[in-house]
Amino acid sequence: MSFIFIRYYNPSFFTDRSGPNTVHENITVCACLGYYTFDTLYYIWHWAKTSKVMLLHHVVTWYGLATCLYLQVSGTEISIIICGTEMTTPFLIAQRFLPKEGKMRRTVCFSIYVIGTALFVACRLIVGTYLMNVYLPDQKAPVIFRLLGFSLYVLGFPFFVSIVRFGVKNFRSEERERRDVNKKHVANNNHISNNGFVKID
Repeated sequence: MSFIFIRYYNPSFFTDRSGPNTVHENITVCACLGYYTFDTLYYIWHWAKTSKVMLLHHVVTWYGLATCLYLQVSGTEISIIICGTEMTTPFLIAQRFLPKEGKMRRTVCFSIYVIGTALFVACRLIVGTYLMNVYLPDQKAPVIFRLLGFSLYVLGFPFFVSIVRFGVKNFRSEERERRDVNKKHVANNNHISNNGFVKID
């Protein structure tokens, strides 16, 4: 939704940012605010299992969305952030839940992990660096949104580290489990036949 509105309806980030919100920007921000309200409450409810970096990211994002709706400005910048960051969300969710639930083969899960991580680096870190260099020096941009945008940008780096650590830990544990299963399979196939000899299948 944010991509379509940015492409066809919203003002340009590079020439008309920091202006009043349009109807399309308000619709996008409202939808995302509802999602982040639910997701933030979910993470607070599951506090013990929640990444604190993820929770802080959600709180900062929620505050930014709510402030944008309240002040009715900077919807153009918020829409750009939504488009770039939420593009990676389906892959990040799939990374965590598909291997755990055993829904897909290891090669598919690994492919999803690589694509999601590459998109994260491209959208949030590389493009994010460029957008911060454009946005932060802009004196027309409200200070609160410059601070919030920079905060989300900085949070992207520990977020990236947590993604890499999760992937390494997950695929290493899967490799250990696979080796253990193979050992058990070999042990079960090496059994004593009726005539007293060891039969190796």
